[in-house]
Formats: sequence, structure tokens, C-alpha cells
Amino acid sequence: MTSIARVFSQAARLPHMPEVAVELERLTRVDHISSRQLAAAVARDPTVAAKVLRLANSALYFRQGEVASIEDAIRIVGVSDFRTLVLASCVVSAFPLVPLVDLRAHWSHAVAAGAIAQAACRPDSGQRSAAFTAGLLHTVGVLLMHVTLPKPSARVEQRAQGQDPVARVALEREVFGFDHAAVGAELLRRWKLPQSVCDAVRLYPDVDAHSDALPVAVHLGSRLAPTVGSPLSADLSAKGIDLRLMQRLSLTEEWLGEDLPDAMASVEEVVTTLNEA
Repeated sequence: MTSIARVFSQAARLPHMPEVAVELERLTRVDHISSRQLAAAVARDPTVAAKVLRLANSALYFRQGEVASIEDAIRIVGVSDFRTLVLASCVVSAFPLVPLVDLRAHWSHAVAAGAIAQAACRPDSGQRSAAFTAGLLHTVGVLLMHVTLPKPSARVEQRAQGQDPVARVALEREVFGFDHAAVGAELLRRWKLPQSVCDAVRLYPDVDAHSDALPVAVHLGSRLAPTVGSPLSADLSAKGIDLRLMQRLSLTEEWLGEDLPDAMASVEEVVTTLNEA
């Protein structure tokens, strides 16, 4: 068994949240901050600014007309979603190379999970942006474990072929004594992300019908994400999805057939943008 502290003991190998994301998180907690000030902070990193503009113009945030500036993006998508776009751009760049991990496949699953988690939350819940963020980052602990503990992570990777992240946690607990959800939540805490996002990432593998809505949404996102492109409603029993979890979020099978495909339409475009240099 390996203590979770060992994952974080190798400070030089831990990925750091880029300064632009840290500064944006700080500024968005300041009362009466202006969109001009937020835009100026992001513009200091041209690579992130360019990605955010492309994401704001993608199908993920489709609006009438082109989003031509960072300040326009803030006004049109809102501060909360804008912060999510910056965070997504920064997190992908924080893991440029991970041993034995196909990063495009990893982020394809993560973006899909985030899109599904977001779609699973009611528009009036106030949790949609947090759901996308938590879904996007729910397996970031897998990447960190590969970076800091490559040999045992390679053994888990070999045994976990074909399993989704929820099923993977049993193998991780057997090998390490902890799982990627706990590691990811601790990394996000160190990156000073909202506690609700950290908790959703930590709790998502073990939810039940009485759990809070946000980790349930992330759980459903993770379980359904690998089935993108297939008839989702036909896969529920095969995936072992507890229908009570859908009921917890007031979701129906009509949601699977009608709302979910719309949510998934932008996934490949978003993944391509995030992976661009």
C-alpha cells in the first residue's frame, strides 16, 4: 500500500495551475470586479486567451454572431462559464505528457463527462458550470498518479483496460489503498478550486440515491461518457447504471434521447481546441 501523501511529496513533479487561472479565481471572488479587469488578466497569457475565444465561439456556447474579444466572451457566456473555459484551457496544458496515457482519449472522455454532468443539472440549479468543471476534472487524479507513481499506475492501467473510471477505483484501492478520485480532489483543493467541485470529484465513484446532486451528475457523466455515439438508452442496464441516480436528478429516458445528444454535439470540437498548442 502507498500513502496518498507520497503522490504529493514530489513537489517538483506536481503540475502547477498556470498563473492566469489562479489570478482569475482570485479576481472572481472580488466584489464589483469588471469584465474589463477580468479580460485584462486573461489577455496576459495569449495562448489561453486564444483558446478561450475559440471555445466561446464553439458549439458549446453557441450564440448569434461572433465572439470577437475576451471581454465579449465574459459578457456573453457569463463570468462563471468564462472561468470554466479558462480553467479547462489551463488544466490541459498542465499535463503535456503523461506516461502510458492517450491524452486525447482521456480529455475526450473528460469533456464528454463534463457535458453530460452539466446537462444532467437543471438550468435553475445554479450548478451547471460547477458540474461541467467537476466532470472535466473527475479523472485528473489518474494523470497525477501516472506522473508521480508510474510503475504501479502502469500495472493498474494494464488491468483496467476496457473499464470506465468508476470501475477502475476498485483496482486502485487494491494496489494503492486509495483512488484517483481522492488524489484528484486533493490536487483541486491545492489549486484552490471551489469546495463543491473538490467534493464532487472525491465522492463521484460511490454515490447513491441520497447523495448530493453534483457528485451524482458527475457519476452519470463518467458512466455514460464512453458510450458517446451509441444509443444511450439501450446501454443503461449494460453499464450497470442505477436508475435511482437518474431519478435523483429528475432525469427521464426522454432526456437520454432528446437533451443528451445536443449536449454531446460540441465534445469533439472542444477537445480539438483544448489540445491545440
